[in-house]
Amino acid sequence: MAEDASGVESGVINVAPGEHNSFGTMTLCIEDGEIGEVTAVTTPPESGVEIVAYSVANEPSDIGGLQGTLKDLGADTTSRAVRQPCPTDKEMSTAQVATLLIEAVAQDDRSGRADHLTVHWEAEGNSGEFDVQWAIMLCAAVDQEDTGFCQKHLESRDG
Repeated sequence: MAEDASGVESGVINVAPGEHNSFGTMTLCIEDGEIGEVTAVTTPPESGVEIVAYSVANEPSDIGGLQGTLKDLGADTTSRAVRQPCPTDKEMSTAQVATLLIEAVAQDDRSGRADHLTVHWEAEGNSGEFDVQWAIMLCAAVDQEDTGFCQKHLESRDG
């Protein structure tokens, strides 16, 4: 299984305690015809961000940085299989790939930032995991004036 993401950050501001936010993160594809399955998506334990649900969309999805659960936003939360083949160089602009959708909550009432996601997978009897540098930031309403965390990351994204 292959992925494509490099140094990307997604975030939501004014997150209330317990609020669910959903993101369309990286694209996934299968190599050599093998069908793969995402078995888990995790964040570093100390990040303050918890992945509570995930799904693989093998068709285009407009979910990204939205408040709500994946299910409420129309995602099939039972979909785990990656069925789209990796594009060749000639197909890069027209190929369809799968998108990993995640649903995240802050682990407490403070802001959190996971600097990467770990994707666990299985394909044709093999299993593994890979880290992808796709950061997820949940900026709690209580921290909006905190220039040390939220503003630093928001300014670096905007600038």
